[in-house]
Amino acid sequence: PHLQPVSFKELGTTGGNGKKADGMSGFGEKVATYYNVPLAKETQDQIFKLCRAYGIDEKIVLAMCWRESLFRADAVGDNGHSFGLMQIQKRYHGERMERLGVDNLLDPVQNVTVGIDFIAELYGKYGDIEKALVCYNCGEYGAKQNFFNRGVYSSQYSRAVIEYTNSLEVCE
Repeated sequence: PHLQPVSFKELGTTGGNGKKADGMSGFGEKVATYYNVPLAKETQDQIFKLCRAYGIDEKIVLAMCWRESLFRADAVGDNGHSFGLMQIQKRYHGERMERLGVDNLLDPVQNVTVGIDFIAELYGKYGDIEKALVCYNCGEYGAKQNFFNRGVYSSQYSRAVIEYTNSLEVCE
């Protein structure tokens, strides 16, 4: 699938402070269904909005947030190199961040903007969500060397994300 990048500012997205990128207060359109995860409804709204724009299943992204950070927007991993809900590394995604208008990976909406753009790119390239998840987790080179070249197209990471996706429950 051909996917167009969606700028953080173009979406009128909001940060953790509830301010839209254009300085106006309030959040984007509200969705009808929320999942029983420890994320604010406003953050879920923005994840759903981005996922719709990119054609990615929001449950995959929620499961990635669980696996990467246990839904902690302030998570810092990989010896201080990975940040936020989707554990984005600026050293690998600096150009992507600039293109998307993102400058704060600890802001949950900005973080998922980069993560969703990246997983959508990988999905578009590989056409298979498990392959895309393997690449997201260990890089394309690592995925090819350690998995794909051996005829293996899933990993513990991708299986955990899929399993969690299937266990997500809608809030009452």
